[in-house]
Amino acid sequence: MSEPRRKTTTGISYTDYIRSPAWRATRERYWQSKLPHECYCCGAARRPGMHLHHRTYKRLGAERLTDLVPVCPDCHDAVHRLHRDPIWRRRGLWATTNAVRKMRGGRFAAAQKHRALMESKGLQLKMSRRQKAARRGGTFTR
Repeated sequence: MSEPRRKTTTGISYTDYIRSPAWRATRERYWQSKLPHECYCCGAARRPGMHLHHRTYKRLGAERLTDLVPVCPDCHDAVHRLHRDPIWRRRGLWATTNAVRKMRGGRFAAAQKHRALMESKGLQLKMSRRQKAARRGGTFTR
C-alpha cells in the first residue's frame, strides 16, 4: 500500500523504497526463509501476487524479516482501509492487522472450513491418537 508521507531510515520516500532493489532483496530473503508463507489474516496459501505487509514502519528500509507478514491482496487492502479510520490509526498498524485477522478467521480458517465440509458430507477425518484421547477426556501416553 502506498504510504507517501513515510520516509525510510535512509531518508528516501516509501514509494521509492518499495520500487528499489533493496526492497526486492528483502522480499526475496523473506520468501526464501522458513517464516510463514500463508496469508496472516485469512490463512490463504501463498500464490502469485501475495504481499508482504509491514507490522511497523519504524525500521522501514532496514526491516527485520520478523517486521513483515505475508498477506493476500484482499486482506492487505482491508488492513489499510481499516487503518485509515482515526481510531485504528491511534491503535497502530499491527493492532489493525490483528483485527482484520480476527474478522477473517485467522490462520486456521481454511482447515476449519475443510473440516466442516468433510463433516457435512458425513466423512470423518482421521484423528491422531492424541486427538482421540482428548475427545475421550483422557490423556495420551506413549
